[in-house]
Amino acid sequence: MIRRSTQQGATLIIVLCVLVLTALIGAVIVRQSMTSLNIATNAQAKQLLFQSSDAALMKIQNAPESLILTISGSLGRSMNGVARAPEIVFCYQKNNTDFFNVTNYSTIEWPDGASAPNGTSSGTLGYCQASRSNLNFFTSGRNAILTQISIQSIGTSSESNQTNPFEGYSVGTDAQSLNSTSGGGNNTQMNQVIRVYAISLMPSMSTASAANINTCLNSHMNQPIVPLTSTPSTGATDTISMCLQRLGVPFATQFSDYNLIQTEYQRVAR
Repeated sequence: MIRRSTQQGATLIIVLCVLVLTALIGAVIVRQSMTSLNIATNAQAKQLLFQSSDAALMKIQNAPESLILTISGSLGRSMNGVARAPEIVFCYQKNNTDFFNVTNYSTIEWPDGASAPNGTSSGTLGYCQASRSNLNFFTSGRNAILTQISIQSIGTSSESNQTNPFEGYSVGTDAQSLNSTSGGGNNTQMNQVIRVYAISLMPSMSTASAANINTCLNSHMNQPIVPLTSTPSTGATDTISMCLQRLGVPFATQFSDYNLIQTEYQRVAR
């Protein structure tokens, strides 16, 4: 015969085991749900970053005359040896009626003999700011995404070493215009080629400080070219993308090449 006290003790142990097992199953389910949520969030963030960069590049194709004149001036300084492959930088801001404002852009370049690029020669108003105290720099409605545009000359169409037919020339170029003389046709061989970078990032999804993120945006180039007279300091040759990746900031970088033709520029065949 089983005693009453023994029966009560066995029931307590069984109930405790059931509770522990239920808690373990619940913890596993919650962990799987969090993992699925993180995957979905990362996929959504990646898509938003891609769309922000793509939207900025689309606006470049209908750039205002002020931007084209600014690019032409930068190309002149580069070809005259005043600056070495400078990058024109400005922040794509949602509240600005104009895509480009001639008073809110910066230039970053690597001067001869310097150990790192200099991004203050034209002021610092063009760089995006990751601080939450100024939401005008953000492009998304939720104030989560920054998009910074950089423009750099990469040579002329005639200097291209591409082997694909018509690669490096304006879309719509045919054999007749390509072989035309300077007195006829559009003389496509001497078009200046510029590369436009669009970098979108989400500071809120990173533990990096706003100061460190701003340093990536205003102290690094997309394609740094070190002068022969310079000895780079540690990390100076890192691109913006490399700097953001080191900080663990989600970002997306896209670029597109264009031919600068007189007062306009056209997309390059790739």
